[in-house]
This record gives sequence, structure tokens and C-alpha cells, in this order.
Amino acid sequence: MAAGLSLQKENIESFRKAMNENCQLEDNDLIEKVRIDIVMPVDYATKEIVHDIENWNHVGKAMKNLVFAARSTRITGAKVIGKTRCGVKLTLLQENGLILDGIYFTDPDAFLEDMERRFGTIEKRLLACRKCRAYTAQSFI
Repeated sequence: MAAGLSLQKENIESFRKAMNENCQLEDNDLIEKVRIDIVMPVDYATKEIVHDIENWNHVGKAMKNLVFAARSTRITGAKVIGKTRCGVKLTLLQENGLILDGIYFTDPDAFLEDMERRFGTIEKRLLACRKCRAYTAQSFI
């Protein structure tokens, strides 16, 4: 739902104050919700499955890209990538023992701060690397 209104400039501050005083939002209401379409192990994502999904022709305004998730996957290593620090290369350990590499295009510092906020202090071991940083993140779950 959406609503609109018109205000005169001199009423904006009193409107803002009244809205904030009557706001019933809590911190949890401001956390982005992620809708997961399919939960499956990462190694299930074969070329054939990707091809099939591409052929589903999911179109329309309401039809966004599918979101996949894997349970019981641990991040066992993270390395900042790119000359402009455009992302993080992750080493992932699945429950079945399979080790995979993944790339997450994001601000590396924000990513690591978010992981620490969610899971507590992580072990950061700087590895020798010219223009990058690598982390061993044993405590990511």
C-alpha cells in the first residue's frame, strides 16, 4: 500500500516530530527480509539446472530473480579480490565435506564487519599478499 500527502514547508518539522513520536516500528522491523525460493546444496547447481531455470521464462514486474540458499555451509576462508577491492573470494565447506570457492561482489570491509556483528569476533589472520588481504574465518557458521 502507498499513500501520499501535501505539506507546506513550515509544517514539515512538526509533521516529522509527530511521526517519530507515534512510530511503533522496532529495530527488527528495519531489518531487510530475504525471501528464499529454493534451499539446496551448492553442488546441486549444475549447468543443466541453470539451463532449465533460464528456460522457465519467469517474467513480469513481480517476478524477480530466484534466490537459492544452502544450509550448513561454513565459510572457512575469505580473501579480498580485485585491484579496486570489488569483492570477497570465499572458501565454503558444505556439510557433506565438499569444499567450494565462491565470489561475493561487495564491499569487503562491510562484509567482514557484518560477519563479526552476526557471529562475534572472527579470527583474522593476514596472509602475505601484495595488494590484498586474506582472512581465515574459522568461526563463521
